[in-house]
Amino acid sequence: MRRLLLACLAAPMLALAQAPPPELKLSVAVAPAFPLGAAAKAWGEALAAAPDGAVASKLHPGASLAQRDPAREFLALRDGAADLAVGSALAWSAQLPALAIYALPWLAPEREDLAALVASAEVAGELMKRAEAQGVVILALAPLGHRVLATTGKVVRAPADLAALRVRVTGGPLVVETLATLGAIDRSAPDLFSRILDFEQGGERVVLGGEHWTAYVPFAARWPIEVHMMPHRHVADFAETSNAERDELATLYLRLLRGIDAVYDSPTPYIAAWHQAPVHRARDTFRLHLQLTSPRRAPDKLKYLAGSEAAMGAWVGDVRPEDAAENIRQAIQRA
Repeated sequence: MRRLLLACLAAPMLALAQAPPPELKLSVAVAPAFPLGAAAKAWGEALAAAPDGAVASKLHPGASLAQRDPAREFLALRDGAADLAVGSALAWSAQLPALAIYALPWLAPEREDLAALVASAEVAGELMKRAEAQGVVILALAPLGHRVLATTGKVVRAPADLAALRVRVTGGPLVVETLATLGAIDRSAPDLFSRILDFEQGGERVVLGGEHWTAYVPFAARWPIEVHMMPHRHVADFAETSNAERDELATLYLRLLRGIDAVYDSPTPYIAAWHQAPVHRARDTFRLHLQLTSPRRAPDKLKYLAGSEAAMGAWVGDVRPEDAAENIRQAIQRA
C-alpha cells in the first residue's frame, strides 16, 4: 500500500497570520512511533525552532481531533477543529477524491514513479487548487513510500506466492470506482463462469463433485450456509443439459440436500435458487447454476442482517468459507 505524506494548513488560519494563537493544534492519525506520526512530530519541532518566528503547536495523535477517524482529518481542518495536519492522501481522498491519484498502482507502480508523480507541479497545483476550494491549504506533498503486505501462515516473496490468497487492500473512492469499472469489464467476459469454476475447483471449498457437476462454497459466501453448484460445460438452462448431466445431477443434488439437513441435529431450512440465462440474450455468457443458502448459523440461531448488510450490501461473514465447506463435507458423509 502506498501512502502520501501531506502537510495541510486550514485556510482560515491564513487570515490570522499576523496574530497566531499561542498554540496550534496539529493532528495526525498515528503515534510518533510510526513514520507518519514521526513526520508530524518533526514538523511541530521545526515550527517551534523556526529562526524567523517560532510557532507553538501541540501534537494530537490518533486523529483525536477528527473523531478518531483519519478520513475526517480533512474535514477537521476545514471546520477549524484542527489547525494543522499531517495525513495520508489515501485516507483524505474520502473527502477530496482527487488525492487518490497517488494510490493508483498503474500510475506509480514503483517508488521512483511515485516520487516523480509527487514532484509534478501540474498535478500538485491542481490538487492544491481543489483543496483550497474546500477551505484547506496544502503546504507540501511528499512520498511516504510505506508498503506492507501482512499475511498469516504463508510467506509472500514473489507474485506466484499470492496464488489462492484473498488480499484485502484499503482504497479511496477513486481507486474503488476505477477498479469497479475494470471489474465490470472482466465480469462481462464470455468465460466468466468457466474461470469461476476453475478457481473453485482448485481450492479447498469444494463439497461435492462428479463427472459433470461441482458443488462448492463460494470464496465470498454471504450466508452461514451457502453452496453453489455448476455444470462443467457451458449450458444456459436446464433444457440444454444432456441426459448424462441430468442423471448425475439427480444423485448429487439429493446428496447435497441431505448433507445440508445433516449439518445440525434437526433439518435445516434453506432456499434453493436455480439461475438460468434469459431466453433471448446472454445465452453464450451466462451459465446455469444453483445457489443454495440458509440463514441458520447455529443449531438455535439465525443470521439477521446488520445495517451495513441490509442497507449497503457490505456483508459480514459469520464463518470462514473454508470452515463452512469442511462442515458441509462432513455432513454429507454422515447423511
